[in-house]
Amino acid sequence: MSRGNALSRPNDPHSFGAVHRGRSLTAVALLALTALVGCSGNPDSAAPTERGTSAVPATVRSTLPTASMPSGTSGAPGTTTASTDRFSSDQRAVIAGHDAAIKAIDVARAKSDPNDPALAVVLSHDMLRDTRIDIDQRTKQGMASKRPENTKSRIEYLSVAIDGTTASVTTCEVDDAVAYRIADGSIVNDKVTTARWGISMSLVDGVWQLSGRHQQTSWPGEEMDACRGAA
Repeated sequence: MSRGNALSRPNDPHSFGAVHRGRSLTAVALLALTALVGCSGNPDSAAPTERGTSAVPATVRSTLPTASMPSGTSGAPGTTTASTDRFSSDQRAVIAGHDAAIKAIDVARAKSDPNDPALAVVLSHDMLRDTRIDIDQRTKQGMASKRPENTKSRIEYLSVAIDGTTASVTTCEVDDAVAYRIADGSIVNDKVTTARWGISMSLVDGVWQLSGRHQQTSWPGEEMDACRGAA
């Protein structure tokens, strides 16, 4: 994908936004989890050569089940556009919690606001700390990130396994977030990537919070079929 000087991509089809998020950051520094988050995975840095929306550090990593069922799909950050009827109401609550976390991280990164109060509602203690470090470091480097106007980003939920107050989730995520320089808006990274993520969620005071994201594997471009079929 070519790099330009504008964040808007008028010719791209509309879709979602995830942390989602290609690569990751290391817990408490700014490298260690990869993708969005994503979402939460591979190490990601806030350096100007990295995608600005790489996933925040995963402080909790679980052994996640392999996808064995069709997936549910999330559209714009925090919203679900495809049917998730195959998931139970409890599983859908976990999905909603993850969607809310990804949306809050996207918004805070776009505003360069590590103290956005919404983050404290949807992220576990350690995840909140690392996300704030991530955003603060990027801001100090003069970097920010946001989804293009006609974003291709989306999340497909492959599996959700709940064990008491914790849950393990597997997703496939397309990430097209754009990293840019705050001073002049020039684009540093606008590559589209697809990644398979292992995600940890924790139930705190009745709210499912994002506690970790670990990128299992990734592909350049939009490769949802390859991600779904990955072992």
